[in-house]
Amino acid sequence: MKKLANTLRFLFIFLVFVLLITPSSFLSLASTDSSSPLSTTEVNASWMWSEYEILSDTSTLDSKRPSIALDSEDNIHVVWYDNTDLLGSDSDIDIFYRYYDISLETWSPIELVSTESTLSSYSPVIAIDSSDNVHVAWDDSTDYIGAGTDSDVFYKKKNAGGFWTTTEVISTESVYYAASPSMSLDSNDNVYFSWADITNILGADLDQDIFLRYYNCTSATFADTILISTQSTENSFDPEIVIDSLTGDVHVVWEDYLNILGAGSDLDVFYCNWNVYTSILSTFELVSEGSISTSQDPKIQLDQNGDVHIVWVDGNAYYDSDIDHDMFYRLRVTSSGSWNNIELVSTESVESSSQPTLALDRKGSVYVAWHDYTDYLGSDDGGSDWDIFFKFKDSTLNQWSLTDVVSVESSATSEYPSIILDSSDFVHCIWAEIDDLGGSGADTDIFYRRLAGNPIETILSPILPNPSSLDNISLNWKKIQSADEYLVYRSESYIWSISDIEPLAIVTENTYFDTINETGTFYYAICARNEYGYSTLSNVEHVIVEDNVDGLFSSLNLTEILIITGIVLGLQVIGSIITYALVKGSVETKSKSKKRKK
Repeated sequence: MKKLANTLRFLFIFLVFVLLITPSSFLSLASTDSSSPLSTTEVNASWMWSEYEILSDTSTLDSKRPSIALDSEDNIHVVWYDNTDLLGSDSDIDIFYRYYDISLETWSPIELVSTESTLSSYSPVIAIDSSDNVHVAWDDSTDYIGAGTDSDVFYKKKNAGGFWTTTEVISTESVYYAASPSMSLDSNDNVYFSWADITNILGADLDQDIFLRYYNCTSATFADTILISTQSTENSFDPEIVIDSLTGDVHVVWEDYLNILGAGSDLDVFYCNWNVYTSILSTFELVSEGSISTSQDPKIQLDQNGDVHIVWVDGNAYYDSDIDHDMFYRLRVTSSGSWNNIELVSTESVESSSQPTLALDRKGSVYVAWHDYTDYLGSDDGGSDWDIFFKFKDSTLNQWSLTDVVSVESSATSEYPSIILDSSDFVHCIWAEIDDLGGSGADTDIFYRRLAGNPIETILSPILPNPSSLDNISLNWKKIQSADEYLVYRSESYIWSISDIEPLAIVTENTYFDTINETGTFYYAICARNEYGYSTLSNVEHVIVEDNVDGLFSSLNLTEILIITGIVLGLQVIGSIITYALVKGSVETKSKSKKRKK
């Protein structure tokens, strides 16, 4: 038994030795992503709206209802409808498309989307899949492939190679008024469509209802149409959908005259979800609780936790918001199925607010834009008019920002805003503008601008090990999403300013390895940079460089040393327990053996 204990003790010591001499890369069991989304408080403090750009610059008639999307490279894709006879589209209303190439920094020529349409096309929506294919849906009155002269939901796709597919009809069972399409893609690039329809199918009766259908990109087939507003016996309008890629839930929000859950006979906002795997539709939930006035125009988004964010317009005087229509927001926590309190968004507005649009950043901060008649921050210079207002809610501080005016130059009606955030959390906004800005003419045109600015300062991590050897200086700092590159500075004295220092290196990643051929104390700092300018300087870190720093731990950082220490201590505890058990067992065995001899 004593021999076994000695053997186990030897194996334990050997294992500790192997762990100690194992290269540090082996011990990197998990890496921590140091990147984080840009704080919206910093956006509010230092970012600015760019100069406006006119997207429908060749249009001579009204351009309206723009919709915006971004691809994986942050190229901007926009669709809208237009009365102008562009590209042989004739005198009917058609759908047009344009994109911004971020590498070339230019807008593409305008393209006609509704090429098969011969009658009016309205309300386009756009989405981009994981392969950067462009998906567009709209409602159209054209009698196309048997669709009839009623309004139907049409759809087509532009492949990443640049070719548009032939138009397809989504609302194939509809015989009367299918309109207000919404579209969303799941993680497998299946395309989901929702719309409002008066057609009596699937037991919907003669009232207007909400329907859902999706395209399976794997089998290249359309699934059967699904009735969403199953509980409604009144008219339902304006559906908006978003897909939870993890659960397969399709989250739906719409406005309805349905009088359940204490909604009353006025128009209210309702929510439910449908699971594509189980085909189970949840029961309706009333979003606009307590409202005794018109609730309408809901918009919906999901955050990284799968929680549901909804904004809408309401005439109810929540929070002393007066009798005008205001913007409201509510959060549904998916894990508990509970709703947070309703929040007033348009706190600075004293006139009517409408046409909301909603976006989220990666932290779950909420960004909202809408059009408003209030004379705020000089928005009514030149006369009373509708303008595009914007604000955000910081998810960390749980606090709304002050309202900002996007269409500040306008002295006429600005309407139909649409916003989206890119990978740097820059805010891109498009809207329809009647004012003759930039020589755009007296017709309504599509305008664009973005909220962006210099990157925020990064944080340089302590340099480890410290002291270091001559050729072993490893720098790491926090990754900034809005930074294009980083300037690395080194000095033999503390870095108070970089005005007289040339950068040691310019890199695109948030790491750098420096080689120093002399001993001494050296100071480092990092500056982030993008197209708008430079961040303020990071914190300064120093390292002592010696020529005799060797040994077991010289190439390990603090995290790796702590990991090794934890492993060693854990193995010591395990070894002690094993040794104790073996010794105790040996004693008990000898004791029993003596008793037998007696």
